[in-house]
Amino acid sequence: MKNNPNHGLSFAKRYLAFSFYSLFLISGLPNAQASISTWDLQGKSGSNPYTGSLSGTWESSYWSTSESGQTTPTSWTEGNAALFAARSGTSTPAFTVTMNSNHSVGGVFDGSLNSGAGPCTVTLAGSGIMTIGASGFSTGSSASVTINTVIAGSGQVVLESTTSGGGALYLNGVNTFTGGMELGYSSSSPFSGTVYFNNNSSFGTGAISLSSYDSGGAIVAEGSSAYTLANAVDLLNVSFNITGTTGGVTFSGPWDTGTAGVCTLNLNGAANTTVTISGNISDEYGFT
Repeated sequence: MKNNPNHGLSFAKRYLAFSFYSLFLISGLPNAQASISTWDLQGKSGSNPYTGSLSGTWESSYWSTSESGQTTPTSWTEGNAALFAARSGTSTPAFTVTMNSNHSVGGVFDGSLNSGAGPCTVTLAGSGIMTIGASGFSTGSSASVTINTVIAGSGQVVLESTTSGGGALYLNGVNTFTGGMELGYSSSSPFSGTVYFNNNSSFGTGAISLSSYDSGGAIVAEGSSAYTLANAVDLLNVSFNITGTTGGVTFSGPWDTGTAGVCTLNLNGAANTTVTISGNISDEYGFT
């Protein structure tokens, strides 16, 4: 389907199984089964907000339980969610945390969950793999989080947007997680979420989904290359925003628009960008 507001869609009445993934989430926090480890390279010795370099190695003893800094930071606790960073703020320079080994990670956030950590720009890089379990992986950004490392495992990745408009989340790893990607989840307010991607495997192998408690969600293709997403797409009475490329973004997996009402499909991008849906579409109500 080309990026044309007057372009119509025809719908096949083929009904697919619409599966929901359940995660227990609490307001402003990742899934409740994960505790928080805060990136705390400076301990309590730096300024607030910290304006030095926060770049470092994941495996170093730079983690704490306090967003305001901890006198003696410790090593990473497997299975926790990672929060960046202690006493960070908008004046904190962009930084990179390098993961050299494989780790079990329950989520990645930037910005304050309680107090003491402000919006920051962080890139996660390195040869290590983030493995997520069946309980899932929550992520959200108040500024910018780029995940270049591979995300693997059986869990679902859930985008939590806790502020209006949220921040930028870039999934740039060649990911293999199988539980799917849920866009736009908010545990307290109906905010949308946006994910940027730059390869065919950014969303793993499971379904990309939005459901009725999401106000909407968006995916934005980076650059001008052609991408093909084989993921199924599951929608339920929501607004789904897609930004294509001049090379074209193709959805080759099946789509299910659910039974709760009409879904809104918004196509964005510069001139001559293209979005193609080549997979089967099943629905009760269809798109506007």
